[in-house]
Amino acid sequence: MEAWYNLGLALHALGRTADEIRCYDRALQLKPWYQLAVLRKVEALRLLGREDEANALFREFMARRRNGLAEAAR
Repeated sequence: MEAWYNLGLALHALGRTADEIRCYDRALQLKPWYQLAVLRKVEALRLLGREDEANALFREFMARRRNGLAEAAR
């Protein structure tokens, strides 16, 4: 999971936002609702102008977090 997350960070630095999102998706398949990956994906979606999708993901993450269902970053 961390390898996918870290690859997403590297792709972000290269400006490869669409590929970055795919890496966060893979990380989230392995560890659903991993806070760092969710928040970076939200940021990347916003960079691509996908505001509605970013906002929906953020709202769902926050709702799950309030209910104790989201994984906290370690």
